[in-house]
Amino acid sequence: MLPNVTYTCTLSDELGCAEIKVDTKLDPVVLKPSFEYTTGCGGKVEFKSTSTVAGDNMISWIWDAGEGEVSGEMSSHTYSTYGDYDVTLTATTENGCKQSYTETISVPYFPDLKINTDANVCNGKEITISAENIESDSDIKWSSSVAGQTFPGLSSFSTTPTQSQIYSIKVEDQRGCTYTASKEVRV
Repeated sequence: MLPNVTYTCTLSDELGCAEIKVDTKLDPVVLKPSFEYTTGCGGKVEFKSTSTVAGDNMISWIWDAGEGEVSGEMSSHTYSTYGDYDVTLTATTENGCKQSYTETISVPYFPDLKINTDANVCNGKEITISAENIESDSDIKWSSSVAGQTFPGLSSFSTTPTQSQIYSIKVEDQRGCTYTASKEVRV
């Protein structure tokens, strides 16, 4: 059957005495799945379906976030690492029409912060504390569970702990996203 064409069906009884004529016009179902997205911090991406349909009603949306997970209604997804992902939205109508739309999205870099240092040290021994996976243009702030200590805003520094404490780092990137990590050092 072709869309926008009038179809005529004529029925008559076996003697040809009675006749029924029915005309119908079929309108096509036009289904266009699509979505918008906004990237956030730490791999979080907000999704919004902007799908449209004419000639039918949409009843379901199936999302594939590009990491092997498929779900029904998806308003956000947190990616395990930064990079490009092919996201697919499949929309289905009441009459069974199904259409998919795929778009490559870019998840911006976000650090998996790790603090490197010795976990156990002798009293008075100098140690180096460093953080991995920090972008060079990030704002870095170190702190300690021991009051009154100050540390440079660098990705690594040396210190001589005299008591057990927890060292923490807070990193703010150029997008305004904040990431933290902590590590205990026992003396």
